[in-house]
Amino acid sequence: MDFVRNYSNETREIQPYLKNGPLITSIYICAYVFIFLMCLIGNSLVCLVVARNPRMHTVTNFFIVNLAVADILVAIFCMPITLVGNILEGWPFGVIMCKLTPVIQGLSVAASIFTLTIIAIDRHNNIVNPLRPRMEISTACVHVVVIWILSIAIMVPQGIVLDLIVWPLSSQTWIYVCTETKWPNVAHRKAYTAISFAFVYLIPLLLISVAYIRIVRKVWRRHAPGVTQETQSGAHASISKQKIKVLKMILVVVILFGVSMLPIHICMLLIDFGNMSNRKVQTIVLYVIPFAHWLAFFNSCVNPIVYGYYNNNFRRGFRSAMNPRKFCSFGSVREPGSFVGESEHLNPCRHRRSTRSTRVRANSHPIENNSS
Repeated sequence: MDFVRNYSNETREIQPYLKNGPLITSIYICAYVFIFLMCLIGNSLVCLVVARNPRMHTVTNFFIVNLAVADILVAIFCMPITLVGNILEGWPFGVIMCKLTPVIQGLSVAASIFTLTIIAIDRHNNIVNPLRPRMEISTACVHVVVIWILSIAIMVPQGIVLDLIVWPLSSQTWIYVCTETKWPNVAHRKAYTAISFAFVYLIPLLLISVAYIRIVRKVWRRHAPGVTQETQSGAHASISKQKIKVLKMILVVVILFGVSMLPIHICMLLIDFGNMSNRKVQTIVLYVIPFAHWLAFFNSCVNPIVYGYYNNNFRRGFRSAMNPRKFCSFGSVREPGSFVGESEHLNPCRHRRSTRSTRVRANSHPIENNSS
């Protein structure tokens, strides 16, 4: 399928097919390439680090790997095609990709958001209600399957209503455009936009916010177990640091999610419910939506930074991945420091000291002692 009809090889004929000039187009390309590489490399490292270290095979990390997989799909299927759609007039990928690509894009984004929500709920249950039975890996697998099925159910209508049409650029030039042409009426399209906003943004954001607010309240009021009156003042600084670290992580997750995903939803709501003129809609499509897409994709590439920065295991794994010799031995020794609420990592310093002292006593070798 040809991209345009009556195509001319003259250089001056190419310019109309670009939505913007060379400078704006170059900025779009550089910005998308940057987040594409960050998203692909960062999330691949998350999967690799968890798979390499058996000690990290926890429920929370299982969900984080699912989040990383969804973000990798965002990088592969969303970013390149969205970039082309933002810089070129028309659709050069054919009718099958016209129907399939938006479904995969929406599926990946929805799965990412739903996974973030499940992580927040799981942390809430572990911290706020610590006496409840913890989630098993088998239950986590069921949740992941439900996440993807729900994401598919929400996004399939897009593939049904999308189709490829011929759109004239001039009296002698046509392009193929992938657009929604099969809605029974405008009311159905508006209803789908509103439902998508509710289920893929508003409701998950409310659930995440409520869960993390309750976590903050619980952690802030909690005293460290086993701390006596005599040691209360000595442990106060350590407890305060832990509270601040948890609070920062929670704020970063919630703010990044809300800020990065809000602009694209606002654009869709304005187009469907804003009663704007065609000129204003065209301005949004040309200048606002490309940035809104980039900001939404940026959330996928910062997830490894957010979850890795606050977790010692991920941080050590990322560093080891830069050194193949160290990475081969990564995971062979217990590396504590997982997320708050996982009892096996409550006191990283205590575990590290006991591991080293045991090693020294067992070997009684000065070289081993120095290496520790």
